[in-house]
Amino acid sequence: MRPILTESIMNMAAMIEIFLILFAALFMVLVKLTLVQREKKLTKNRRILQNLLFKEIYDPNSDDAHLDLPDVLSYWNVLLPVIESIQLKVTDSRWLQIKDYLTKAYLKPLAKDWVQSSNWSKRNRAGRIYFLDSVAEDEEDICSLLHDQSFLNRSIASQAAIDIGSKKMIYEVLSVMGTEHPRRRYTYRHSIQKHGIDVYNKVVDIYRESDDKYVHLACLDIFSYEINSDPTKLIIRDIDSEYSTIRLMVAQIVTKFPSEETMHILLHYLNDQDASVRIAAADGLGLIGDSCCIDKLAEKLRDDSWKVRASAALSMKKIGEAGVTYLKSLNADLDPAAYDAARYALTLP
Repeated sequence: MRPILTESIMNMAAMIEIFLILFAALFMVLVKLTLVQREKKLTKNRRILQNLLFKEIYDPNSDDAHLDLPDVLSYWNVLLPVIESIQLKVTDSRWLQIKDYLTKAYLKPLAKDWVQSSNWSKRNRAGRIYFLDSVAEDEEDICSLLHDQSFLNRSIASQAAIDIGSKKMIYEVLSVMGTEHPRRRYTYRHSIQKHGIDVYNKVVDIYRESDDKYVHLACLDIFSYEINSDPTKLIIRDIDSEYSTIRLMVAQIVTKFPSEETMHILLHYLNDQDASVRIAAADGLGLIGDSCCIDKLAEKLRDDSWKVRASAALSMKKIGEAGVTYLKSLNADLDPAAYDAARYALTLP
């Protein structure tokens, strides 16, 4: 009796397992079909709304061209991407009027609700809306998005803030930019650079007035890519900053603008307490290529950090014959650390 009962239970369990697998497969198919149908509907709605807007732009006197149609509201869920796509193609003044009207009438009310949403995608849409139409009255919401958890939302909000152009908003952007990883600062820097000299001058004023560490990091990052003017005299206030990251950026910036003053700054940094700053200084002196630096670089061949010793040796080699002669004269027994660094530099092509 027991074997028969056990076998029936096993058969029932197998049938239940098969049923669950089939149910899960059917559910996935239904979800897929629903998503496909939804995407088809959105694509159709985008096309309809795009055609309606193009008629408003190019044929405003036609019978079916009028912005107050309820159709615009019925397509609100595709209105933002449609406006963004047209914005990339059309710069006509008529379109700018239409865009401003649609943004203020239909999108801005949604953005004010979405900006504090727990859903990051809604906050993302809010930032994109403010980017379409950035005005001073939206500063509070844009500042909120500047401190969003999502980097994408922060970067979009930074563009909206810079479009407003006030010193307050640029300061907010710089304070956030300085906290980002160096590779992520590109978005902020690019937005500031494309707005031209007016925004750049405000950045310079903020740098002079502020003592905030992160604002200075952001400003120095911007100055490091400014090739039209030498910022050495401007950034001199940060030469002895208490933050090694700032001193490192100063060393990297002054290297791009060789001068006697630059060389003195780099020689000063050869004795910095932070190894990364000493490395940058040694590399910078090698790029400047002045033979009067050889004695100071030679001292760094005995640095506690191997990377500093290697950088000093490579820079001496770059300077030329005088540096190479010194490196070749080192003795392995008398000065093993300096000798190893010299061998490393001399064996490289």
